[in-house]
Amino acid sequence: LRQRLQQAKDMGMNMLRIWGGGIYESDEFYEICDELGILVWQDFMFACSYYPDSREWQETVRREAECQVLRLRHHPSIALWCGNNECHQVWQDGWGGKDKQPPRFHGEVLYHEVLADVVKRLDPERAYVHGSPFGGDYCNQGGIGDQHFWDVWHGRGDWTFYRDSTARFCSEFGFMSSPSKTTWAKAGVETALPVEDPNARWHNKTGKPFEIIKGLVELHYPGAANLDEWIYYSQLNQRDAMRAALEHFRFSEFCRGALIWQLNDCWPVESWSLLEFDGRKKAAAFECTRLFAPLLLRLDVEGAEATLSACLHNSETGVHGQASLEAFSLKSGKRLRMDETLVELDPNEVKPVLSAAVEGEDSMLWVGSFGENRTFKTAVKPTGINDQPRIRTMAAGNTVEMTSEQVALDIFVEDIDNPQNTFEPNFFSLLAGGSIAIQASNPAGRLRIRCLKFD
Repeated sequence: LRQRLQQAKDMGMNMLRIWGGGIYESDEFYEICDELGILVWQDFMFACSYYPDSREWQETVRREAECQVLRLRHHPSIALWCGNNECHQVWQDGWGGKDKQPPRFHGEVLYHEVLADVVKRLDPERAYVHGSPFGGDYCNQGGIGDQHFWDVWHGRGDWTFYRDSTARFCSEFGFMSSPSKTTWAKAGVETALPVEDPNARWHNKTGKPFEIIKGLVELHYPGAANLDEWIYYSQLNQRDAMRAALEHFRFSEFCRGALIWQLNDCWPVESWSLLEFDGRKKAAAFECTRLFAPLLLRLDVEGAEATLSACLHNSETGVHGQASLEAFSLKSGKRLRMDETLVELDPNEVKPVLSAAVEGEDSMLWVGSFGENRTFKTAVKPTGINDQPRIRTMAAGNTVEMTSEQVALDIFVEDIDNPQNTFEPNFFSLLAGGSIAIQASNPAGRLRIRCLKFD
């Protein structure tokens, strides 16, 4: 519990949601959240279904709710109580088919009367919402209450559609990726692509077949020829999806919170998680540290022109200093342009800070910097994986010093001698001549280094 919650804290998360299809967590869970300053959105345990609501059932539910509210109400981490997960949506959307829909919303009295009454009596100073999502004539309409934005994964698929969300608070959204090779091995999958291995197919509960998932990744990355490539490309695509979503939510004029589905896994599986079941971080988890930092930068690139914007949240003081926007050739590593300006960013302020264009160069990398936040964005898609990047390494115990002779994007480091070894950070980028010191969980052996290739 402490390891997972500390990982969430280190990623910059300040709230977790306990989903109504799971369990009420242990006392230790809430105690650690109290200690770390992590708020808890607490669902009551009702999810994705109709529930009996006879007088007898109402009394049973009342007793259970009273037990949990009395047990947990003294924890400062409890931010709000929520009646259910998606039960209102089950009724309004007619899940399972309108022809099979019952004549009334079974369970409604539980959320609107029984649970509401328990919270009002036993924890009156905390907010209670009837369900999630909930707000407006249609519970998941956006613009009011909270929203579960699954149009990207369960709907149109491409993560570029996150920009269409009008959530005031997005309490569920996510995108799937493969786990690491180490985790696949624990599931009995060694070398084949998931579509070729029945064990891999069993360890995919996303509701989509591999062929469709692969097509979503190939909207932005090359096709994977083997398991190594699938892991790398799908994790980068998930990273990009979380970047697109959280940048949209944080830079919008209306959204005030976002909770990713999901933080962790309970078994070795291909899923939406940021952390694999043993705590190993996926590419998106490394990116979340930047995305959840109080100061966040966003790069919007249209052809050969880029705009750098900045926002500042969860901070009592402003950030003042020099912001820069640079363009580099992906082929030569040469800097093509650099623009700088002094920026004063106040708490809760969102604004563009720099824009620039480069003529006559298509294969470009844009780099925006301000304060302690830095972001990279290319104007072209990658064409493959560079298995032999010009990167020099020097290992001393658990520390690995790396220097790149080229622009190297999304560097992924593995230990051939000890596949259990993890590196912090990973999936990072270096400019030509750039260097970094990364920390291994164990003394490093022979390293395998890959990055994206741009022809």
